[in-house]
Amino acid sequence: MPSLLGCAEQYTVEVHAMKRVVGDDTPAPRAQMFYIGAIDGVNRLRWGRVLRDFSEAEIEIDFVNASPECCRLWNKIEVRVAQIRIFRDNIQVWEGEVMQRIETFGSPIKTLVCRDIVQRLDECVNAHRLWFDVPTAITEIAYDMISINLLDPAFDDPVDSSLIMDQIVVVPSEEITRYRRGTVVDTLGSILRQMAQSYALDFTVINRSLRLQRRVTTRDQTQARLTTEHFDGDVDVVVNGLEAGVRGWATTQREGDSEGDEDWPGITETFLPSPDEEPDSQLKIYRYGRIDVLRHMEDSNADAADVRRAAKNAVWNRNPPPTIVRMPSQATLTASAPLSMEDLIPGIRLDVYIIEGLCVPIRQGMRLVTLEVEWQSRGTETVSVGLSTLSDVTGA
Repeated sequence: MPSLLGCAEQYTVEVHAMKRVVGDDTPAPRAQMFYIGAIDGVNRLRWGRVLRDFSEAEIEIDFVNASPECCRLWNKIEVRVAQIRIFRDNIQVWEGEVMQRIETFGSPIKTLVCRDIVQRLDECVNAHRLWFDVPTAITEIAYDMISINLLDPAFDDPVDSSLIMDQIVVVPSEEITRYRRGTVVDTLGSILRQMAQSYALDFTVINRSLRLQRRVTTRDQTQARLTTEHFDGDVDVVVNGLEAGVRGWATTQREGDSEGDEDWPGITETFLPSPDEEPDSQLKIYRYGRIDVLRHMEDSNADAADVRRAAKNAVWNRNPPPTIVRMPSQATLTASAPLSMEDLIPGIRLDVYIIEGLCVPIRQGMRLVTLEVEWQSRGTETVSVGLSTLSDVTGA
């Protein structure tokens, strides 16, 4: 029997601090994290999980109901050093770094705004040569790229100063590729998102664990089946023609280049589904007419196969136009939803069946894109999700 989402009975919040040991007398300086206290008087908190981006948590504390110890703890919370751990019924669900500490004059309410470790990847600039010539899973390439940066003693003393490497999870994938961009000066976060667009990489953070995985398709097993009884409140079903695409294009030609420049005109490939790949592809093409989607590849060392793969990914989930199940903040999953909070990992497949109340019923595979949870001290919890349709176009 599947686990049910349920409704939280309580939330607790711990504060930890990052100690970064630096000095010549330390042979191998390492960062350490240690517990400094628990926050009481939490009036409201909000946390989430996001695909291919950082998530945020916001903790609102009512100091009228807080203990004197909480006041002392507040003064120990140093932005960019303090780490927050959020527990739902004693099970950890979120972890991140305090970015802002907000106090309002004349008000007993104080607020902490935090972000997960993807924020750190957005602040780490790569200056290494990214050359992975042996065909490898894109998830392994992403792991190696992060490793050569976070474990580089030339730029970080101590290495891995935010304790990210030991908790990276690489989900095995049989789909392999090459990645030969050369020396790239950009942040790790930006490079990961570029890899997501061209090579079907997905990434998300659960607590402090960065999860690297390939993008799921309709060939992957579903995590759960959701019906109308699992949704509470208004649900928008958006068929989005603005995101439609029929033919994919990719090129290594850089924007702004002109004839006579080095590497002009670059490699350009196009992709249109063939009847062998999609039996009804011709019908789709004639139905929508010409809708091109272009991707400029930053990988100047890509060969024709790499560029064609990027062209194929450019029209992923665009033909037919994608359907998005969108839940505004007041809409929630019900406590009877057949999956636990631990199952709600952005990137997973969830099948949605909405038969009643719509002119066009929804029966299709979706993937989880966002999760947002809000809890208030009076005991109410709302769990909102953002879902998008699946497609069989992969990075292969």
